[in-house]
Amino acid sequence: MSVRRGTAAWILALVAAAGCTSGNGTGGSAAPPARPTATERPATERPPVVVTVPELWDGEVLAGRRGPARGDGGFSYRAGAAGKALAVAVNCQGSGTVDVALPAMVAGFRFECGADEPTLSRNELAVEAARKPGTVKVTAPSTATWAVTVSRGDPTEEDPLTAD
Repeated sequence: MSVRRGTAAWILALVAAAGCTSGNGTGGSAAPPARPTATERPATERPPVVVTVPELWDGEVLAGRRGPARGDGGFSYRAGAAGKALAVAVNCQGSGTVDVALPAMVAGFRFECGADEPTLSRNELAVEAARKPGTVKVTAPSTATWAVTVSRGDPTEEDPLTAD
C-alpha cells in the first residue's frame, strides 16, 4: 500500500505540474502565451519650450546670434566700433547651466536656466578688446535649450552701489 501512495503522490505531482504549463486546456496544441498589456500612464506634460534669441537693447548693433539650440555650440561675431561695449545676452530654459566663453576676450559667463520658463541673463564688457571680432563657445546639457545674442552699444552706467 505504501507503493500505491507513493505512485499516487507522484501522479498528482505530474498532474499539478501539467496544469501549470501553458495550454488552452482543450488538449489541442498550446496557444502562444499572451503578451503583457501596457498600462497607459498619463503623459507627463513638459512645459513648452519658448526660448527665443534675446532682443537688442535701444541703440545696440547686432554682432552675432545663434539659437534656439540644445547641447554644445558656437558662432562668430563681427568687429565693432571702438568705445562700444560688447553685450552677451543668453536666454535658456531646461535643467542645467549654460557656460558661454569668449576666447578672444579671455572671458566667460555661467547662466542658470529656468526649469519652467526661460531665463534671460545679460553681461556687458566695456573694454578695448570689445571692438575686435571673435567667437562664442557655448557648453550646455542636452536638457537645456539656449539662444545667445552678441551686440555692441554704448556702455551702461556703473551701478553706484557696486562701483569702487
